[in-house]
Amino acid sequence: MFRLFAATGSSRTLPGFTCMILPERIPQLHSLLNKEGVAPALGFRRNSREYELICYVNNIIGLVLAENYGAAVVFIRRAHNYRLELAHNGGTSIGTGAESEYLRLVSEYLTSVFEFIVSESETITESLDVSQFKHCLENNARIDLGPMGNQ
Repeated sequence: MFRLFAATGSSRTLPGFTCMILPERIPQLHSLLNKEGVAPALGFRRNSREYELICYVNNIIGLVLAENYGAAVVFIRRAHNYRLELAHNGGTSIGTGAESEYLRLVSEYLTSVFEFIVSESETITESLDVSQFKHCLENNARIDLGPMGNQ
C-alpha cells in the first residue's frame, strides 16, 4: 500500500493508495523551507549555526510524512528552542533580511505542524501539556518539558 499526501480539499483517490490529508499550508511550507533563496544561504554547511535548525526542520518533515507524531513533537520543541537561540544571538547571520523571513516561516511551520499533530493524535494530547506547548510556540517562549521531554 502506498500513501499519497494531499492538501485539504483534495478529492483525488487512486486504487491501492491511502491518502493522508494535510492542511494546505503544511506541504507549501515543506517546499518553501528548503528552497534556494528562502533557506539561509550557507545554512546547509555543517559548520554554519543555521545547519542545526535546518536539520531539525527536515527531520520534522520526514517524521510528519511517516506519521511518527511523537518523535515529530520532540523535534518541534528542539527546533523552536534553537530558533529562539538563533533569533536572540547576535553571532549569527539570521535576524536580517531573507534569514529573518526563514525564521518566520519556521515559526509558522512549527505551529502549523503542532496543531495538525494535536488534531490527529490522541496519544500526544494525553502525554503532553498541549496548551503550554502551544502557548510557548505562539509567544516565543522556551519549551521546557522536564527531564523526559528534553530528549
